[in-house]
Amino acid sequence: MKKLENIIIGVIGPEGSGKSTITKRLAAETGLPRVYPGDLLREYAKNDKGPIGDAARKMFAENAYFPPYMLLDVMKRRFAEGDLTRGFILDGPFRTVEETQGYPQLLRDTGLAMPVTVVSLRIPGWLSLDRLALGVNARARDDDTPTGVLRRLGHFYDKLGLRMRAIRENGWHSLHVRAINQPEDVYQGVMTALNSKR
Repeated sequence: MKKLENIIIGVIGPEGSGKSTITKRLAAETGLPRVYPGDLLREYAKNDKGPIGDAARKMFAENAYFPPYMLLDVMKRRFAEGDLTRGFILDGPFRTVEETQGYPQLLRDTGLAMPVTVVSLRIPGWLSLDRLALGVNARARDDDTPTGVLRRLGHFYDKLGLRMRAIRENGWHSLHVRAINQPEDVYQGVMTALNSKR
């Protein structure tokens, strides 16, 4: 594997596409920090009594997306911690047009303006439901009801074309990887795609 550094890798995809599995392994094998907005928001929902915590609790209760202007503020606080200067891996970013368009300025403001590659994992909707809610080995988190998964899938696909256009307009690379196979095969597909761009 070619060394990955001075790069931001954002892994996007619908619910159940394996984003966290891929980003955790990428982080372990490259030594780059993994930044997962979902974990940050769960922490705010649990411990913050202010507007961010309120918005996070509302988001989880409604299977909705976090307000993009607030999410950029949450990410700005995380990026300012000083441990991401060699690059990092983003798990599940760019969920709204506003967030995607706001990222270049966010990276400049935090001194982290470096090349960005967006890996888009592709799976059909029925497989999302199977992996998260309906299958024998479904993840079955508290919010992984069929209704909750379908609602989050709807949010993901909403304005996806506009978000991909914003990714191109930001000057970022975008790679597409089929994620229907076993995790090892998907990971190798991601690495092949990443190395082909270096």
